[in-house]
Amino acid sequence: MNKTEYAQNQLNRFYIETEYLKETPSYNFIESYSETLLKVITDLKKENVIMDNKLLSLRMEADILNADIPGELYDDYKKGNKRYRENWLTQKKKIDDVTSELYEHLNQLSDL
Repeated sequence: MNKTEYAQNQLNRFYIETEYLKETPSYNFIESYSETLLKVITDLKKENVIMDNKLLSLRMEADILNADIPGELYDDYKKGNKRYRENWLTQKKKIDDVTSELYEHLNQLSDL
């Protein structure tokens, strides 16, 4: 299995879910998505014997996102704040952006 297939196998389940349509999307969903993305990037980085600056950068972004989620988003979820859904969608967008960058980078590597 190549790197792109590995990433897709791990992350595609997050694109099947329609959690974003719910009035109160699941905190566990976004937390799991963030953790899985970080794990996939970390695994790919370990596998790569050559220093890959793009993977390093993506790992740092995913790590920051993963660290941000338990903070304000979790507090909003526990307190039932109205802004929770908006913050959840913002975090999902950021994670989706990193995921897209990862796929783009892996596709470029496979073209070489």
